[in-house]
Amino acid sequence: MEINCKDMATGVIFLGFAGSYGYMSLQTMSVGTATQMGPGYFPAVLSGCLAITGLAVIAQSLRGDAETPWGIVPWRAIFCLSAATIAFAALADDLGMLPATFLTSFIACLASPRIGIGQNILTSLCIAGFCSAVFGAALGVPLPLFGELFRQ
Repeated sequence: MEINCKDMATGVIFLGFAGSYGYMSLQTMSVGTATQMGPGYFPAVLSGCLAITGLAVIAQSLRGDAETPWGIVPWRAIFCLSAATIAFAALADDLGMLPATFLTSFIACLASPRIGIGQNILTSLCIAGFCSAVFGAALGVPLPLFGELFRQ
């Protein structure tokens, strides 16, 4: 039997993330029930879905389809998207929702070499405005529009 190593590796990575994310959410948050959902309910369900997807990908890899080439690792995208997530987590309280979302979107847009600086700025402004309106005004997320750095 031939195994598609690329699909197998992908499935194992999915299972690893599902297991670690599920374990952390189940250990640190109460799950509750379907009618009285706790803060850990959605992460637990999401982990289960990711585990099922990982198992399906592993099963697909055992079919013995032709091996596909690994290709080039998109290091720029991996770095930029990771940095954007870390930047939002680190700066949201100090900068506030609008500037932190703008910065996060700006860094994320740098992942694509096809997006120019003007398009990046316009996209980031639109995303920041939309997220601030939806999460701040409509949903009432307790993150101020502008943080402590802008109040001094």
